[in-house]
Amino acid sequence: MDADENTKTYFRSYGMPASNWHSIPDDFPDVAPLILNKPWVWPNGSVITCKFISATDLKPEETENPLTPRVRRKIEQYAHSWEAFANIKFQFVDSGPTDIRITLVKERGAYSEVGTSCKSRPQNIATMNYGWFYEHTDDKEFRRTATHEFGHALGCVHEQFNPSAKFAWITKNVYAYYADPEHGGWDTARVDLNFNNFQPVDAQKHDFTHWDPKSIMHYPIMKDWTEQGYEVGLNTSFSDFDKEFIARIYPK
Repeated sequence: MDADENTKTYFRSYGMPASNWHSIPDDFPDVAPLILNKPWVWPNGSVITCKFISATDLKPEETENPLTPRVRRKIEQYAHSWEAFANIKFQFVDSGPTDIRITLVKERGAYSEVGTSCKSRPQNIATMNYGWFYEHTDDKEFRRTATHEFGHALGCVHEQFNPSAKFAWITKNVYAYYADPEHGGWDTARVDLNFNNFQPVDAQKHDFTHWDPKSIMHYPIMKDWTEQGYEVGLNTSFSDFDKEFIARIYPK
């Protein structure tokens, strides 16, 4: 795990590869919103600086996707979408020290440091990556992934960690799914990281209410992954409760 659980210096959260999923039915019961890690919340009204950088730690087998004007514009667009509800600003600059640094390393998937934990990272190291963004990436995929990762940047963690959900996981089925290269090719350690070792987050350190399966911060869940048979779709935009929750945390 990238986090130092004792010092809480930084915490990296990975995104979901795109795939085909069933949608949450429209008549799914109303539930309340996402989860936020209290120690890593930004001061209300913060201007969070961001810039795109070239990776300084590329391995021989790694490559960077091109940062085209469209790719840059789409990432910035969906970062700013949080500003409609939260009293924060993402300011994109071309030089100087920044809070968030973004790369496009293909082999590293999508990830973001969570909240203010990014401040513990050296200035030459990325705090956010988009490994599957290209010039011709579909707009829905830009929205889904960039919105999700900038949610992490605001301090939000994965909704499947919600203590209210009380999932009874069938872990072997989750491991088998993600082991498939088409679904990320993740080893068990990577799955454990993204599913918090299949444990809910510490309720004392996180702000949360009830489980929201429509949250932009929720991973999809297949029906055979839990004893309860829960099924969550590939959420591609804010839920109503995402908007309400982030507005409460960062009130205008």
